[in-house]
Amino acid sequence: MAYIIIWTPTVLLLVGVLITLHMLTGAVFFYKGRQKEAVNEKLMLYGFASQFLTNGFITVFLISAIMYLPGTYENHTFYVNEYDFTHPSFMYIVFMRLYVFTFLIGHTIFYYTFERVVKRTLYLITITFIALIIFHFLVGSFISLELSYIIFLSFTSTLIGLIYLVILVTYTRLSSLEGKAVACFFYL
Repeated sequence: MAYIIIWTPTVLLLVGVLITLHMLTGAVFFYKGRQKEAVNEKLMLYGFASQFLTNGFITVFLISAIMYLPGTYENHTFYVNEYDFTHPSFMYIVFMRLYVFTFLIGHTIFYYTFERVVKRTLYLITITFIALIIFHFLVGSFISLELSYIIFLSFTSTLIGLIYLVILVTYTRLSSLEGKAVACFFYL
């Protein structure tokens, strides 16, 4: 039986730093958005803030899910065998479902702020992501976790990547110098 390395204390420390950076960056964007007078720039900064805060929360849910995997800890490394990884506990499933829903809700908020600024898309992106949230809520409860993630990773992630690139290019074209810097930061 093969063992899979899940985490080490160093990885958990770095993930904690990453979560802190996401939350602080989201708070800074939210604070900068509150200071702006122009409604469009305020909405764009709120959208970026929601994106960073969502990334922080989904990382917390992912780490929480990993902590519920049964395994062994030896030589400063946590291992899970293949069988335990393919037959997860109930709490693992709960945290992974929270991960997916938080991910989709955060992206929906980001896309909604974009569509409020651009006003050319007729809120089609937001409606699509609300439909995806409903789909994952209804269908995800009845199908296996593996099939749900195959659907999520193949379709939803591809869609998010393509839409995200279009949004960042549009933000770069429509923004002031500070907005262009933020969009370039997201490119990285």
